[in-house]
Amino acid sequence: MTRGNVLITIAIVVFLLVSIWLYKQGKALMNYCYNINFHQSRFGIKGNVLTMKTVLEFGNQSNTDVHVNGYEFNLFINNKHISTIKDKGKQILKARSLSPFVIETNVDFRNLQKISVLQLASLMTPSDKDVIKCEGWVGVGLFGISIKKIPISVTFTTKELLSGSSESTPKCKIA
Repeated sequence: MTRGNVLITIAIVVFLLVSIWLYKQGKALMNYCYNINFHQSRFGIKGNVLTMKTVLEFGNQSNTDVHVNGYEFNLFINNKHISTIKDKGKQILKARSLSPFVIETNVDFRNLQKISVLQLASLMTPSDKDVIKCEGWVGVGLFGISIKKIPISVTFTTKELLSGSSESTPKCKIA
């Protein structure tokens, strides 16, 4: 075997090993858990805008830090689509630990035609009946390479959000 053949063989083996490792890390990302940190989350009204900041404690099961390249969520209040939230901001999910993941949205009341004024007012009172849901994806990457769009669905009640409780039951997804 010539020196060139040996180098090509080594390059192919290294490429295959790195590919397998990246695949395993991507697979581990699909097995995630999260808690909603209601103590740090905020919900309120500023002028004509409904503001919401939801802080998730996101469990990254992979062996490396993961870079969030953005997200897109559809926001539902009591199963009625209210808005689409898009952000290209960068966040980091630490390896094998819980990391804060922040979802922020501002919705103009003029876009809330699907819910009545009474329903909107009831959102400011703690209730197990008023449900807020964010459903969409989070784009993640390793070493600058975009590898996955992880589907996420986060649901909570206004009672949970407005109480400021830091305790919630972990929600997990196993791929």
